[in-house]
Amino acid sequence: MGPVKLYGAVTVNAKAQIGKYTYLGRDGYVGRGAVIGNYCSIARNAEISPINHPTDYLSCHPFQYNTNHFTDVEGYQTHARVKGPTANPAVIGHDVWIGAGAMVCQGATVGTGAVIAGGAVVTKDVPPYAIVGGIPAQIIRYRFDEPTIERLLASQWWELNPQDMVDVDFTDVSEALDKISAIKLHMGLKNRTDLSGTVTNAASGTSSGIVWFSTPTAHADMNALDRFTSIEVISHEPGPGDISPVVTPGIYPIHSTSFDAKRGWYRLTFTVDGEQFKGKIFKKKFSFKLGTARARDNIA
Repeated sequence: MGPVKLYGAVTVNAKAQIGKYTYLGRDGYVGRGAVIGNYCSIARNAEISPINHPTDYLSCHPFQYNTNHFTDVEGYQTHARVKGPTANPAVIGHDVWIGAGAMVCQGATVGTGAVIAGGAVVTKDVPPYAIVGGIPAQIIRYRFDEPTIERLLASQWWELNPQDMVDVDFTDVSEALDKISAIKLHMGLKNRTDLSGTVTNAASGTSSGIVWFSTPTAHADMNALDRFTSIEVISHEPGPGDISPVVTPGIYPIHSTSFDAKRGWYRLTFTVDGEQFKGKIFKKKFSFKLGTARARDNIA
């Protein structure tokens, strides 16, 4: 998981997600379930996905559907209530700049690379690399021409860390994208080399059969596991005092793979005797190799 910086008093509600190298200015607000990508620059007093109020009920007041306010008033919490309004949380892409005092309403998606002018109110989706302003926010112009935008989106440069891009000239976008493409190719090749040998679940243990592991360049090669179909278990050691069954060394079919970008870990599950293995795997007690060999099932 990469760093996130909050300046001063910033409210971040439950289940909100904020990507690496994103910062938020003082007195900001991030609503429940909102998603914010990597490298976002969010100025002071900005609101992301604030709670909405109904405009087609008898009243706009929340007394109709929740008991959160006036809890010390007798009888306030006992009257009948209706189901409250629902809306999807706001989604902010990567490399988005949100100016001071701007608001991104629930249900709106702001595309990667967009710029939201200070004081703007975003009520609908904003395309990638658009600059918008006003109430409600309208498109002013785009940061780049369409071919450049397509290259930027395809590059997914925001998966990298700043230290990965030390030799990139950021002032020349075309040259920067060429350099980033070469960097990602090099990092991907290094990652494939790291994955070709014996791997250990050094990231985390589990009680549900999930194999968590990582490499130094995993963040630049998130889909690396897609090409593997089997896992060769080298050793599976029990934890201290644990009597759970261990997997016999052998080759097993991969059940599923994914990448947890928040933590920078690969996630892998595999099958034993035709069913997904869901036993305990203690941290650093499970070593294996990845492959495409025909699998056979074994378990002690």
